[in-house]
Amino acid sequence: MEQYLQREGLPLEHRIGPDMGHKYDDASIDVINDRVAQWANPPVDPYPDEIRFTTYTLRYNRMLWVTVDALEEHWERAHIRAQVLEEGRIEIHTRNINRFTVEVPPQIESSEPIIAIDGPRIEGFPGVSREKRRLEFIKEAHSWRVRSGVVSEIAPGPRPKRHGLQGPIDDAFMNRFQRC
Repeated sequence: MEQYLQREGLPLEHRIGPDMGHKYDDASIDVINDRVAQWANPPVDPYPDEIRFTTYTLRYNRMLWVTVDALEEHWERAHIRAQVLEEGRIEIHTRNINRFTVEVPPQIESSEPIIAIDGPRIEGFPGVSREKRRLEFIKEAHSWRVRSGVVSEIAPGPRPKRHGLQGPIDDAFMNRFQRC
C-alpha cells in the first residue's frame, strides 16, 4: 500500500502501539479517531488551489470545482489534477478522461483565465464573466478544446455513458437491491 501512496505523493501514516499485535493502544486510538474525524468533516474551502481526483466510474464524478463528464475507458483508473497557479492560470493534467467541466475558482479574478490542459494552453473563453464561471472541455483527436453550445439532439445510436447512467449492469449493481 505504501508504494502506491508514494506514487501519488501521499504519505502513509503508521500507528503501531508497543507490544500490541493486532490491537490498538489508547494513544493510537486517539490519534486514529482524530484523523478519521478530520476526513469525515466537509472541506473548509470549496475552492482549494489544488484538486487531485481519481475515479473508475462516472457514478462518482465530482470533486469540488472539477467534474468528470466522460471517460475514455470505463472501470479503468481515470485521474484529473487541477491546480490554480499565479497570474490567473489553471494547470490541469488528465488521464483516461474525454470530457470534464471546471467551475473557475474565485481565486482567478480575470474574466479570461489561462488554462493549460495536458501541456498546451487554451485561452479566450467567449461568454466567461465574473458571474458565469463554468467551462466544459472535450478531447478530440488527442487535443482539448472548449465545448461550445448545447447539444440539442441526441445522436443516433447508443447513448454515451454519463453520471447516473452508466449502463444497465453498472446501474443495477450500484443501486440497492429489492427483495420480492
